[in-house]
Amino acid sequence: MRNMLTIFALMVFLGFPGNFSKIIGGSAVKMIEYLSFAIQFILVMMASGDEVKSVKLVSLYPAYWIMYLYVFYLIADSLMVVSNKKTVIITLVHLLLTVMFSLWLVEQFDLEEMLELVYSAQLVIVGICLICMVILPKVVFYTYQGAKTFCGLYANKNGCATELSFGILVQLILLLLRVRNKKKISIVFIAMIPLQFGMLLLCKAAGAVFITIACVGYSLFYSVQKKKQKLPLGFIFIVVTIGFLIFALTVLQILEPFLNSIGKDASLTGRVPIWNQVIKVMQESHTMTGYGYEMFWKTDSSLRAFRSGFSKYSWAYNSCSNSHNTIMELWCNTGLIGVVLYYFMFFSADRGIKHLNDEQYIFCSCFMVLFTVRALTERQTDPATVYVMMSFVALAMMYQAHYSFMQSKLKTARIYKNDQQTLADVTREDVPEWFAFQSKFSNVSDTKKPSSNQNSQFAPLWDDEPHEKSFEQKMRELEEEDW
Repeated sequence: MRNMLTIFALMVFLGFPGNFSKIIGGSAVKMIEYLSFAIQFILVMMASGDEVKSVKLVSLYPAYWIMYLYVFYLIADSLMVVSNKKTVIITLVHLLLTVMFSLWLVEQFDLEEMLELVYSAQLVIVGICLICMVILPKVVFYTYQGAKTFCGLYANKNGCATELSFGILVQLILLLLRVRNKKKISIVFIAMIPLQFGMLLLCKAAGAVFITIACVGYSLFYSVQKKKQKLPLGFIFIVVTIGFLIFALTVLQILEPFLNSIGKDASLTGRVPIWNQVIKVMQESHTMTGYGYEMFWKTDSSLRAFRSGFSKYSWAYNSCSNSHNTIMELWCNTGLIGVVLYYFMFFSADRGIKHLNDEQYIFCSCFMVLFTVRALTERQTDPATVYVMMSFVALAMMYQAHYSFMQSKLKTARIYKNDQQTLADVTREDVPEWFAFQSKFSNVSDTKKPSSNQNSQFAPLWDDEPHEKSFEQKMRELEEEDW
């Protein structure tokens, strides 16, 4: 029962019902969304205890304190700067539930179990899309630049393509896990991979196809390596997202005459003017705090300031509803403080990368590639989307790996301290032979004492410097190694 409810919640994150609102109506869509929220809330709440008395509204895990700090800031900041509290509270509750559901997935399931649930949800969605392609093609296709293009559950081809890329990634990791564990691989499972890739080609999104192939290639390359090198995923995300904006707003504009001469768009299909105007607006007001989570485009003052930079007949004035860049969108909504905390959340997660197993690392690394590329030209802040939810899952996996490693080392250090205390409590009567053995060498002159290299067995009996480190020294070394 729990798995079935989880699959339904994951289907909603993957975009269901999406375009099927044309068939079932807007009221049914709202009902499905609220049902998904209720399921997530119940699953998270019931995981805190086996009995009703032990159930907690929220279970806080110490491994994820940085993620809690980020969410706490978003809530406090938004409630402080937004006048329309009702709208922002609904969004914040949705965000909080998404984060808690992501952590619940990591705590309740191992990687294979979690991906099996995601695969099951994806299987249902792909099956529905296949049926619609035959009997209701207008639901899953739309006309783009004069040609029929597959969009699945989404309003456009890019959204569908990124979702299919994620589905292929999930199946790739599952395939590696099933091969390693020698589990049976069904015909349906095998057929799903080329089927999803075929749908991806129908989306006519060359970028998504290229990134998907690159992720598959990197996964296979990493799997066959003998000496595996794990990359700092959070640091790479920070460098790429900042570097891309600097490049797009400076170097790309210098090259604009050349790019126009060869038929290329230096504005990235109108995104650069949007980013320039967002920077101008945010420099004038709410620079540090933003306008509230997901509230920039719903606030009259910020919307008027943004539109003032465009013609009334332009697309940006009439239709633009987001910054088309994750970092720009975060700045609009959470301010520079929120952007710094967001980056810190990714940077600090790098401590756990080296403690991930191979499959966990492949999943996190490939997902971060998809997430980073999409973050460059689209916003990744809507808590209802699978990419936002799975970004918290990937971060939680890294935090959990680091926390488990540190707990193991601290446990070892405590055992060491107890062993040292036990040795100190031993009396002469308890081990007379040991003390007799020690006294045998107590009068040996310094010139006759063998060095540690000559006889390491006897060296601790007369070396002036202690060979064993104190518990405090061990703890200091653990902290230094951690940071």
